[in-house]
Amino acid sequence: EAARALLDIAADPAKTVTIIYAPNPVDAATAAAGARAAAGLAISLRGNKVAESLFVLPTEANVNGARDMGVDPERAPGRIAATETGMDFAAMVDAAMDGALKAMIVVGDNPIMFAPGAAKTRQALEKLELLVVIDSVLTDTAKLAHCLFADVPAYAKTGTFSSAERRVNRLHAALDAIGDARPALLALTDLANMLKTDVFTYDHPDAVTDEIAATVPGYEPFSAKFDRWGKLRAVAPAPVGAQPAAPSSPATAAAASTTTPPGQFTLTTGRTLYTSLEGAAIHSPDADKLHREEFVELHPADMAALRIDEGAEVTLVTEHGELTIRAKASDRVSEGVAFVPYYYDAGAICGLLSPSGTPTPVKAKVAALA
Repeated sequence: EAARALLDIAADPAKTVTIIYAPNPVDAATAAAGARAAAGLAISLRGNKVAESLFVLPTEANVNGARDMGVDPERAPGRIAATETGMDFAAMVDAAMDGALKAMIVVGDNPIMFAPGAAKTRQALEKLELLVVIDSVLTDTAKLAHCLFADVPAYAKTGTFSSAERRVNRLHAALDAIGDARPALLALTDLANMLKTDVFTYDHPDAVTDEIAATVPGYEPFSAKFDRWGKLRAVAPAPVGAQPAAPSSPATAAAASTTTPPGQFTLTTGRTLYTSLEGAAIHSPDADKLHREEFVELHPADMAALRIDEGAEVTLVTEHGELTIRAKASDRVSEGVAFVPYYYDAGAICGLLSPSGTPTPVKAKVAALA
């Protein structure tokens, strides 16, 4: 029925089909499969208008802009193939564990909170001979740093960001830096210039914007003097008559079975609405001011079978770690499934997940505390 409805809408010239995909942040393999499926659906329905019909919503803002600038181990600025590839995050963790990677600069990120297998991530960072962190909040990752630069929040910066629909937007600083905090641009350029004299000579963020416009494919119009911010897309429409190739094989997904032994569950997580990312990152008790997302959600039938009362503390146990959290009955989850919000207590759920990020379901034993 859904397929017929989509085809009917796509065939109606007065209507438009838009595909919006928000990947799960902790399962890279499943996220990639979902993205391919969403792209294939958009191509099938919109043809050469696919670039204006498919919107992927990453976990954080400006992921599109960062990747467009070459923050990608396999892509250069403009997302063209890199002549020399780098390591992805999993490879960096393994290299740090082996002693092959000795130094790292983390800018505005908190891998201990976001990466599955938090214990392994922490161990890898602790093995580094030098960890430099640039951030606006004192995260668990920042606490491990040998050298910490105080960044300013996004609303104290000048620059651009690229939205999910590929529009480039202008951001102006709304307040001055406080204390020793400085925009990350200044910390990065100072570090670079200490390593090699006069590498960067930017005197204003606009100079970076102009360099992007001059060197990054797709960003040619977006110089500092551009006056149509938020209206133009970084990715131009496909040439008239061009037709992107649809996937040659249908997308498939392995359905996780929810048939589990008593006391065991398939552990799931995802982004939620009410918890502050910054508050969660510093373990603030007010990260969720009304305390609406501080529970593991279990199906009422599972709660009854295990004699778990509403609000009782339970301990989730996997081969990777344990987490004690209160239980909440919810029919939003299926029987045999446990859901823990992704941001709860600075990503505590990541300590229970596999470091490999494999798409196979994780089982969790649940035992009520006395």
